[in-house]
Amino acid sequence: MNLKLLLAGALTLVSGAAFAQSNPRVTPQAVIVNPVETALKVNVAIDKGGNNPLYIEGEKQRISVNVNQDAYVYVFNIQANGDVAVLLPNGFSGGTPFLRAGETRTFPTPNAGYELTIGAPYGQEKILALASKTQLNLGQIIPQIGNNQIVNATVQGQDGLARALAVVVTPLPAQGWVTDVADFQTRSRVVAPATGTLVVNVNPNGANVSLDGVLIGRGDTRRVVPAGQYTVRVSLGGFQDFQQAITVQGGQTVTVNANLNAVAVNGTLQVNVSPNGANVSIDGVLIGRGDTTRVLPAGQYTLRVSAAGYQDFQQAVTIRNGQTTQVNANLQQIQVNGTLQVFAPEGSSVSLDGVLIGRGNTSRVVPAGQYTVRVSLNGFQDFQQVVTVQNGQTVTVQANLQPVAREGTLIVRSNIAGARVFINGNEVGVINSNGSLTVQGLPIGSHELVLIAPGFRASVQNFSINGGQTTTVTANLNRL
Repeated sequence: MNLKLLLAGALTLVSGAAFAQSNPRVTPQAVIVNPVETALKVNVAIDKGGNNPLYIEGEKQRISVNVNQDAYVYVFNIQANGDVAVLLPNGFSGGTPFLRAGETRTFPTPNAGYELTIGAPYGQEKILALASKTQLNLGQIIPQIGNNQIVNATVQGQDGLARALAVVVTPLPAQGWVTDVADFQTRSRVVAPATGTLVVNVNPNGANVSLDGVLIGRGDTRRVVPAGQYTVRVSLGGFQDFQQAITVQGGQTVTVNANLNAVAVNGTLQVNVSPNGANVSIDGVLIGRGDTTRVLPAGQYTLRVSAAGYQDFQQAVTIRNGQTTQVNANLQQIQVNGTLQVFAPEGSSVSLDGVLIGRGNTSRVVPAGQYTVRVSLNGFQDFQQVVTVQNGQTVTVQANLQPVAREGTLIVRSNIAGARVFINGNEVGVINSNGSLTVQGLPIGSHELVLIAPGFRASVQNFSINGGQTTTVTANLNRL
């Protein structure tokens, strides 16, 4: 019997690795594997050695399988066209596929009634062995097997087989089953052309096209290459790399459509706000209040910061990948006005923060805020008051000026009691026993003070009198 043995799928199954869970796992290559390391081991091998050996059309093939514990063993052949042949059990061997610990079963055996002969279609193939401590119910996968018959499974392709077997072994204990695979290739005796054509269509245009890491073009690329397996990689700044494994067969054209996806790039916007609590919006969407930091996709935006009583702040900002854009949004208060009304004596000068705004009674519209009002008039003490003008209100100031005193008082202190005291040449008294003399009613201005006493040098000095104030002068005498 001529039988084609194929299991499409590129990578060898790795069994016995420890994983966090024990549910069956279907690998990206659509191979079923037990993620838990098991004591039960199964090994499937083909009669040609080496990794992924090549069989030529018409060659015979033998398969062997063994287990280290008593187990039921099921062997499948996934063919290049997707058909799944059931090699064990089969209608030639009879009975159940049960193997004793340490037993190796090789098939077909001599005089088995069938042969495994390599035939079309050709390509990458795989043998899958599944061992279980309990007999499996594979009725949904393996149809009724008649005598002297090898049947195909009801599923198609390695993905279909792997997923179907995963359902069957799910109820089993984690230590109760295990798998193994063997890979091989087949080809026709007719030698195919040594080269094929690779066509890579690129979007966006201008991206780099590499074959097994070697740059072969930019943008859409067409290249004649030796038949074989390759990895095509297409890359362009700002886009995710595209990668695809391909097989170029002699005399054929392989087309790869590489549509690159843009890489999402982000930057940071940092907005420092005054006054605090103002609303911060990007393209009309509120993103925060007060000082705000936000990660945004790279690009251009319109930033707006707003607060009641302040003029809106608006600025176009550009966010760049991996960078921080900082904006200081200092809002300007909206100008509001009130009225300042000052009642002052006729002829007096009225100043606001040092600026003359009128004479006598004065009324002025001023921006809302705090001010210092000063009213001045000769012969009177200056009037000063701090006022706060609020929007839409009138503030009244009554400036009652006080006359400036024309006289003052002098206190003379000395170390000599009885010393005679003269002011501007006129004797005004003597120093009393307490060492002082008080003189009242002196006109404001500068004066001369003289103190004399027998046996002492005279003391002469000038002093000033301020209206309504007391001036103290010390005049100590020294002996002759």
